[in-house]
Amino acid sequence: MLEDMVCSIETHEVNMPMSRSRWSRPPEGWLKINTDASYSAGTSSGASGVVIRNSQGEVVLAAAARANTNVADVTMAEALAARDGVLLATEREATKVILEVDNLSVANHIRSEEGIRSGISGIWHEIR
Repeated sequence: MLEDMVCSIETHEVNMPMSRSRWSRPPEGWLKINTDASYSAGTSSGASGVVIRNSQGEVVLAAAARANTNVADVTMAEALAARDGVLLATEREATKVILEVDNLSVANHIRSEEGIRSGISGIWHEIR
């Protein structure tokens, strides 16, 4: 997993649309994992990015994965990104983490027991 990630300590300012909510820090002693994915229907491929921050808002780890192949849809790409984030936090031996994703379908699957019956069930198992 780690060999598939490119780590960076560089910070970049990102201008977010006004309709989005602001990022909030995790509680003291916790880490927050933010993930995002890209997806190309034409090539059935995707890529993921992960940022892990501490309770002071400092970046602990930022990573971008190589492209994933044979990705069925954007939901799968987003689920793979979430899985990558959880795996990276696990490799850092983090025990108190909050996973934040920007895909409502993936968030709902992760929170519920219904993920077992979804197209991302294998990834759902890895995340949980």
